Amino acid sequence: MADPTVPWGIPLFDDDDPFAPVQAPLNAQSAALNDALNSIAGDTGWIAPTLGAGWSNSSDGDPIMYRRFRGIVHLRGRGSTTGVSASAFRLPTGFRPTFTGYWLAERFGSSIRMNVNSIGDVNQTSPDAETIISFFSCPPFIAEQ
Repeated sequence: MADPTVPWGIPLFDDDDPFAPVQAPLNAQSAALNDALNSIAGDTGWIAPTLGAGWSNSSDGDPIMYRRFRGIVHLRGRGSTTGVSASAFRLPTGFRPTFTGYWLAERFGSSIRMNVNSIGDVNQTSPDAETIISFFSCPPFIAEQ
């Protein structure tokens, strides 16, 4: 815990709860810094995206969701696709990477290559089959734009 009498003594992480928000300003000098940290490093909570054509949430109770926590984007959930569209959903501004990142996603005991590009599209690379795809295996990435 930071000493409230020390300027700029803002703890960025709570050892007991890593998803706890950044603490409130400790004094007037730290207010601007705290506001800046919260704008880029706060927690958005889990957000359900608008899914693309042919995509729906899997019926297993794990809907596709995304979250920005302390500047890092996380994906989770499982989605069903009819193979009509490669794009599962588009991340909004503030959640997008500056480059395209790839990962292997689980698909009925096999895997499929997925990507997140700089305009925020979350895609499967070969939209040719009806399948269920897991987003739990997507590695967290930095929200740079």
